Amino acid sequence: NVTMDELALLTVTNTASDADIPVNGLTYALLAPPAGAQINPTNGVITWTPAEDQGPGSNTITSVVTDDGVPALSATNEFEVVVDEVNAEPVFDETPTNVTMDELTLLTVTNTASDADIPVNALTYALLAPPAGAQINPTNGVITWTPAESQGPGANTITSVVTDNGSPVLSATNSFEVVVTEVNTAPVLSAVADATIHATAPFSVAIAATDSDIPTNTLTFSLVSGPTGVLVNAGSGLFTWTPDTGDVGSTNAVTVKVQDSGIPVLSDTETFALIAVNPLAFTSMQVDPSGSAEVTWNAISGQTYRVWYIDDLVDGSWSNLVPDVVADGPSASQVDAAASNEVLRFYDVFQME
Repeated sequence: NVTMDELALLTVTNTASDADIPVNGLTYALLAPPAGAQINPTNGVITWTPAEDQGPGSNTITSVVTDDGVPALSATNEFEVVVDEVNAEPVFDETPTNVTMDELTLLTVTNTASDADIPVNALTYALLAPPAGAQINPTNGVITWTPAESQGPGANTITSVVTDNGSPVLSATNSFEVVVTEVNTAPVLSAVADATIHATAPFSVAIAATDSDIPTNTLTFSLVSGPTGVLVNAGSGLFTWTPDTGDVGSTNAVTVKVQDSGIPVLSDTETFALIAVNPLAFTSMQVDPSGSAEVTWNAISGQTYRVWYIDDLVDGSWSNLVPDVVADGPSASQVDAAASNEVLRFYDVFQME
């Protein structure tokens, strides 16, 4: 009797002899053998490789030998073969083809495996040392990955392992290459708020932009359209304009652009409005009968102004007339209650940042 593993080859020498003189010819056969079992009809050698579905199991192999005498006579023998279950390792259905892809795009790869065991073992999938962000579905083996900006350009090996729940646990691996190409991403200009500004007063604003490419591209700023006299620093993005008195009452649309140094060159634009109003200047100064002075000036609603005063332009120093004033319309004013104490007093007004 034999105990053996499934899928292994069994070979049994199974000869017979004949006492007749002259010796009869002998022929061998199997009686109701298990599927796949064979016997050499001439020498009686039995061979069998139990299939996956035949283990575990117990099988009786019966052979018969028959002579060619008259009458034909025969004899039989039999033995037991116990077939043990052997866990077969899972096998990937195919190796994924190598991939060339753009960064920031989704890669999806079907990556299934099969198990020849009966009953079929449960399979679990995992990735071995994957690139950052790569994932695999542990149940069906589907691989997904969106390479980040920092991962392109670059070459990456993605290795997956599938493991069964047999005894002993067995696994298989496969690998494929993913080449990630760099893709230029357009720069983005920060929003620029509309502004109301005094004529003859210099106005400036820092135009800011970001570029998500790694390494970061060189950014160049420029003016697309705007009123006469506008300047944009190509390197820093500093925007400057000093409207003149002829611009008072006008609303000026300004469009600025930022352009990167990538391939292909990409850009972004931002449009905002500049409204020019009367120059920042005093429009009246009045002395109250009590002796206090009130100064009034052109203003922009919502802006904060500070009035300075000085009594001696040669030897004196400027002082703040407190508090600062927040304008609630096109003009603002402030009272200097201490003005009566001096024979002569000078005033100046500033718009606070």
